[in-house]
Amino acid sequence: LAALPLLPCPALADTAEARAVRAAFGGPYAAPALRDHVARIAQRVADAETGGRLKVTIELLDSDQVNAAALPDGRLLVNRGLLALARSEAELAFVLAHEIGHVVAGHARQGKARPPVDPAVAGLAEVQAEAEFDRAQEREADRIGIDALARAGFDPSAAPLFLARFGALTVNTHPALS
Repeated sequence: LAALPLLPCPALADTAEARAVRAAFGGPYAAPALRDHVARIAQRVADAETGGRLKVTIELLDSDQVNAAALPDGRLLVNRGLLALARSEAELAFVLAHEIGHVVAGHARQGKARPPVDPAVAGLAEVQAEAEFDRAQEREADRIGIDALARAGFDPSAAPLFLARFGALTVNTHPALS
């Protein structure tokens, strides 16, 4: 994995991409103390992965869906449903580490250049190849995330525990950890 020149995250810019994600997931969730706690965990993981070259910013979203997203500038958007499913800081740290893995590997930037593909409808060879690329990105983000999780001092065994509860939602996007 080539070292990326990571830049500090600007204040939560109001980009079209950020507005669309906020709207899709219920808008901002106003819980400053919780947001700051999640941000401390995320920054600890980001520092372990990048040696302090990535400044992450957390925005909580008011949705009960179990989801998180990483934007290319280091913003992590976290749904309150994900926070409810995580039973420990280590499990939450795994999800944040996975999203940081997407930023570090440049997946968020790559995604802007191609349309998202749902692997469930990947019937044509061309579409199937695109879906495979997406699963490869998820595996890479998992690998980066688990390595960063351990370096940050969190228990990597939290990853399969979280994914087991995440269950059927992860079938197409998070292959079994190897």
